[in-house]
Amino acid sequence: KNLLESVSWLIRHFPDFLDVVVGVARKTEESEWSALFAAAGRPNGLFEECFAKRQLRSAACYIVIIDRLEGASLGQSQALRLLQTALEGGEYTLAGELVHFLMRSGRETVEGPSTGQPDEEAEKSMIKTFFQFGFTTASPKDRASMLHTTVMRILTEHAKQLLADLELHALVAFTRGTRFDLGGLLLTHQARLDDFPTALRTVHAKLADGGDRLAGRLEAEFLLSHMRAAGCTEWVVVLATLLQRKPILLELFQGDPLLWKAYLRTLKGPSFADLYGPFIDSLEHAMEIAANASIST
Repeated sequence: KNLLESVSWLIRHFPDFLDVVVGVARKTEESEWSALFAAAGRPNGLFEECFAKRQLRSAACYIVIIDRLEGASLGQSQALRLLQTALEGGEYTLAGELVHFLMRSGRETVEGPSTGQPDEEAEKSMIKTFFQFGFTTASPKDRASMLHTTVMRILTEHAKQLLADLELHALVAFTRGTRFDLGGLLLTHQARLDDFPTALRTVHAKLADGGDRLAGRLEAEFLLSHMRAAGCTEWVVVLATLLQRKPILLELFQGDPLLWKAYLRTLKGPSFADLYGPFIDSLEHAMEIAANASIST
């Protein structure tokens, strides 16, 4: 014990102290954690230091330790805080890991408590977190359900904001990193575009004119498949135009002449002539052929 305290005091003076402690913990048997953190400091306190310094990856490493030594309540509360911060910073791989932890922790809340005993501070922290999102605590089963609801609400609101801001790179990275059900959101959330020309210019700038055009095209294909499945017509038109997917556009416009006229008027304007002129001419020709074929039959 004295040796641990002496070593902890020594390494506390180095900038890598927080990483060193959690690194030692990860390579040490869980049964030894109590002695380690009695010398190094309370896990939640070390987490707070990481959080204040925006060392989010290191902070995440303390979550499991907090869960085991200080109780699931405090572990879940801190994981929710860290999840929001990771999402705000676009750290979607880390966010996905935190979602996995929270879902597993919720199941363990029902199936059996963790080895740590939540103290009064932990319980207050968890209750405060749930009240922030409009929930309170109850039985373990209800608690797990509310935790799941809270996580999904955080993810859903973030996805909606990315969609509204046309942050499409981030939306794809978020969906993949957290395994968020984007299709489910699109089926229930009206993903409307208020200004088609502005949306097309913005999406083109973000996905077609970026440094990695291949990556942008793959992201557009990813989003187009989800938008088509959800029936988000406006988004389908924008993404299919960006990708110059003529068959998809023909299918849409043959069934909606008014949409075709509005689309043609917009794309033949000076803003898009340089970007899509040859493609629109080809699409217009294909529409004429389809119309003549329909008349002849």
